[in-house]
Amino acid sequence: MATVRIQLLSSYSNNNKLNNIQPRFLRRELSNKFLLPHNLDWWVTKRWKSKKQKLSSQNQDDSDDEKDEVDDELESIVSGNKNNKVITAHVSSMRIDAVFKAGMGIARNKAETALYESRLRVNGKKVLKKGLQIGLEDEIDYIQGPSPKNPNFLVVTRLTVLDASDHPEGYKLKLLREKSLTIENYDDSWKPSEDSNS
Repeated sequence: MATVRIQLLSSYSNNNKLNNIQPRFLRRELSNKFLLPHNLDWWVTKRWKSKKQKLSSQNQDDSDDEKDEVDDELESIVSGNKNNKVITAHVSSMRIDAVFKAGMGIARNKAETALYESRLRVNGKKVLKKGLQIGLEDEIDYIQGPSPKNPNFLVVTRLTVLDASDHPEGYKLKLLREKSLTIENYDDSWKPSEDSNS
């Protein structure tokens, strides 16, 4: 509707006649005084995008070809189970407390509590320090508790570090989070403490 009015006004300003068509919002006495002599059909608004985005997208296209093979494997893992999710996180260091906090999306004090309760394992081994450095393809297990069906098994949430790259403020991580994964109990078996509620 607005386009039709603009065309009518532009034709009036060009011809000084409305070709016997008068818009409702103009009165005949005032129409000549308020119309501009410009052709309004030529005004087009464009949005100019930043050149930085174009340069970064060209760099990403080069690296996308290499990552397509890995992404196909991840899609098959993630699509098979609704509890699996690929997460991109930014961390300041590769310490276990920072990676666990970013991957699980929890507060720092809850991550430290899980560490002090011995609920964290890296590649099946108990974590003794919160300053432990994490590397590529490391598996971080958060023990939720014993399996309700079989007490010899544990229910864990597993974070797997798929990719790590430098970032101006630290590291950019690609993590695979698997919730509610049932695994066999570890060699140094985990037993729930009486203090913990869950």
